[in-house]
Amino acid sequence: MERLLNTVISRRVKPPAQINQGLRDGIECLLEIAAMERPVGSRELARRLGQDHTRVNRIISTLAYMGLAEQTADRKYISGPGLLVLAGLSLRGSPLYRCAMPHLEELGVATGYQVALGLRWRTNVSYLYHGHAREHAALGIVSEGLYPADRSSIGLVLLSQLTPQEITALYQGSSAGVLLNPDMKTLLERVKEARSAGFAVASNARSIAVALGKPAAAGIALYRTEDQETLPKDARTLRELVGQLNSTAERILRDMARV
Repeated sequence: MERLLNTVISRRVKPPAQINQGLRDGIECLLEIAAMERPVGSRELARRLGQDHTRVNRIISTLAYMGLAEQTADRKYISGPGLLVLAGLSLRGSPLYRCAMPHLEELGVATGYQVALGLRWRTNVSYLYHGHAREHAALGIVSEGLYPADRSSIGLVLLSQLTPQEITALYQGSSAGVLLNPDMKTLLERVKEARSAGFAVASNARSIAVALGKPAAAGIALYRTEDQETLPKDARTLRELVGQLNSTAERILRDMARV
């Protein structure tokens, strides 16, 4: 099984000897625009990124020229059609997404829980799917924005793939914006628990997650919404939920290995 997992999820890539800073800054701008749920001006974007305004203005003008960003009537920026095309092509070409969805729907039906598929991006989680099997699948596709990894069961289980030193460096280098960094001592303790247990429970006790692959690039979770009860607290029920999650993860990985 270990060899199978390694064929599906690659290990973390080491930084190159010389980073292309222009390319990096352009992608940083693009990601920040995409993450915003409202139009953002060039000055605000520069402040959020901690970069020179003139440089950021040149970058987003280039992105707009390429169709990856789009300028609104009040001279702010939103994601452009080119970025939406890129997102669509990425999802279509992703074996993770195509292989995971049928199994996640089965998991939701079998357990009666909401289901989620997410990836960690720095100190946040981006959900590819977040919904209920009884609802139309389209309602759950990228239905949630970025969510703090320290408050997410998927985020905790993916952070557990990193060393304490890597986690500390990750948060020290974070430009969290409106998302405030957590207490590091508490976070490292919770990550240690997730690493030892092989699963993570969110701080609000409403979701439970396991990693997808070793090392993991994604995680899957069962969760309950705010208007529902929290997860059962007895160890037997939690073990059963973890078993169902792990079984689903194995089936997803097997399907991905065949693609």
